[in-house]
Amino acid sequence: MHKVTFFPIGNADSFLVETANGKRILFDYAHWRTGEDESDRRIDLSSALPSALGDVRTLDVVAFTHADRDHVSGAKDFFFFDHDPALQAEKRVRMSRLWVPAKFVLEPTADLCEDAQVIRKEARWRLRQGQGVRVFSQPKLLRRWLDQSGIAVTDNLVSDAGTVVPDFNLATDGIEFFVHSPFAEWMGSDLVERNENALVLQATFESSGVKTHAIFPADVAYEKLAAIVKATKLHGKEGRLAWDLIKIPHHSSWKSLSSAPGVTETTPDPDVAWLYEQHGLNAKLISTSDPIPTADTVQPPHRQAAAYYRSVARRSGGEFRVTMEHPTQNNPELLVVEIDNRGATIVKRDYRPSIAAVQRPAPRVG
Repeated sequence: MHKVTFFPIGNADSFLVETANGKRILFDYAHWRTGEDESDRRIDLSSALPSALGDVRTLDVVAFTHADRDHVSGAKDFFFFDHDPALQAEKRVRMSRLWVPAKFVLEPTADLCEDAQVIRKEARWRLRQGQGVRVFSQPKLLRRWLDQSGIAVTDNLVSDAGTVVPDFNLATDGIEFFVHSPFAEWMGSDLVERNENALVLQATFESSGVKTHAIFPADVAYEKLAAIVKATKLHGKEGRLAWDLIKIPHHSSWKSLSSAPGVTETTPDPDVAWLYEQHGLNAKLISTSDPIPTADTVQPPHRQAAAYYRSVARRSGGEFRVTMEHPTQNNPELLVVEIDNRGATIVKRDYRPSIAAVQRPAPRVG
């Protein structure tokens, strides 16, 4: 059985993919919780992730989809970095392989937070070593940087959109990853919007001959989702957009659906709507976000976008879940999706209050 665990960390991303044969792939890491604030319901990721890993202290892959703080915060203090002896304490979690989009490698230092700077240094160090890293897409600026650094472009180091990542395969691992983004031409000769050059993948899980698909679209806006749909159709690979599980992009922002929020429900761009129609039965839609508000808000999640996702779930006989509402807003816990020959199933537990839960301090007022 495979498993995907989503951590309740507010408007931020971190989820762990575990395969039936024991491989572990972490997507993003954002330790946001304020320890001294008793009203902060976000989980302590620096403790929750090691607990989920058990005795394991090495991840097969750590993938940072892009360099925003809500995808990298705290990474400098959590992971073992080969390029810096000061960041190599035994308790740190090691990364056998690091996945990053090309933009991550190329961004100027001034544009990156401290955690992202460290990750970029690690990616560049591993590229120079010729191992332990995979960069997604090869725009002109990356090829120029590789040439200047004396690094040859090989399948062992770089993957392009429209290809299957060679680090895993269905036959031995029961999982494969197909690259949808970034496209080299999106970046052109200059660096542009970080979210739009993020890592977007389709994961295919196989269990007893049954395939279950997942889409992991990072924080891309609707224009790029629409472009992915167009490009995939153009190449006759519509099956690469099939999904039974989707991590909703950008914390349920309407900007990942359309150019306008709508009054009560966002009406998606036609190509984006097509993507959401490619679900299987009992589809699972996961919003890695704060609770859905009842009024309009500037920042996501947006109630109109959530209304659309709920409608998709209803039509498929599936489920729409929010990480900071699972199982309750007052006590969010890990959201675990198990994947086997019956498809994707959100794990249900007995959430009746325990003595410890009853004794949990109430939030401070004022």
